[in-house]
Amino acid sequence: MKTLRIAFYKWKKTPFSKLIAWKQSRKFDKEYSQYTHCELVFWELSISSSEYDWGVRVKHIHYKKDNWDFIQIQLNNNDYKKVLDFSLSNLWSKYNWTGIFFAQVFNWNLKGNNQRFCSEYVCEALQQAKLLCGVSALFVEPAELYFRLKNK
Repeated sequence: MKTLRIAFYKWKKTPFSKLIAWKQSRKFDKEYSQYTHCELVFWELSISSSEYDWGVRVKHIHYKKDNWDFIQIQLNNNDYKKVLDFSLSNLWSKYNWTGIFFAQVFNWNLKGNNQRFCSEYVCEALQQAKLLCGVSALFVEPAELYFRLKNK
């Protein structure tokens, strides 16, 4: 068994993250709506899609305790490898501006080809290990991911 960590960012310092938190507050209480970004953490490296980095990237992040919460998932070696392989095969995919705008704002099923935003990427990666089955990654938000993983 291996431990996969999912990091959830809860600091709203940009207009974009404030907009995400506001939108999520319409569906979730304050505990969940505070999360505006998420990352998969393999060892000490984080992989996610970030608008700041223009898409899926890998980097070392110094996690400040006040800004991040974590959920840990135990996976068998095969499922862990599937999530890692998916993550590595999607490195450098572009940020899904089309999806975040049309799917998240208007609830329309439109997305860019081979593009992902953070919660979409994390959801698709976890689905490789048969987690979050039946969840449409294009429509999932960081708050919903946190809620589903915490309450599974």
